[in-house]
Amino acid sequence: MSTAREQPIFSTRAHVFQIDPATKRNWIPAGKHALTVSYFYDATRNVYRIISIGGAKAIINSTVTPNMTFTKTSQKFGQWADSRA
Repeated sequence: MSTAREQPIFSTRAHVFQIDPATKRNWIPAGKHALTVSYFYDATRNVYRIISIGGAKAIINSTVTPNMTFTKTSQKFGQWADSRA
């Protein structure tokens, strides 16, 4: 999924949730178990990405931009958001 110019910075296992597309309010689990989530840096483009693969499917493949903020809403939950979205 990542290219040669991207370098992994950090990887961990986490329970991943996604916003429910039907309600746009509720969180639904992306899988039954914790998934590997990796943070990559592309020095050529000065860009960070968060990537998680579940089976053969990309669960997370998001670019982190300077406009984004991370909000930790509880001890075990946090989310990235772009105020322009």
